Amino acid sequence: MNHYLVIGVERSPHSPDDDGDSYDAFKVAVSSEKELTFKELNKAFEEEVKELWSVMYEELKEGVPEEEVQDWLLDKGYTNADYVLVSSEPFPEDVDIYGVDLANDYLGC
Repeated sequence: MNHYLVIGVERSPHSPDDDGDSYDAFKVAVSSEKELTFKELNKAFEEEVKELWSVMYEELKEGVPEEEVQDWLLDKGYTNADYVLVSSEPFPEDVDIYGVDLANDYLGC
């Protein structure tokens, strides 16, 4: 069994694209009997992000003015898978992902 941890970034459709703080690290664990291509892993990453966005959208619709809901619908958001880790053993579910700036703060680089 092949276990993959796909790490990247996402920005939900209602977040401004010019605000660096609106981009969040995101990870997806994928397991497969066969070796997967980066294209297949990227597709899995995008599907998981879109699932997150659909949950966020449903929550947004419940207590927000209609114009903010429309802003969500007009923007496609952003996803980018950056790294893929591969292992024969499953990755732990509680892996923390930090962006470069935050990692620099913690690691003192």
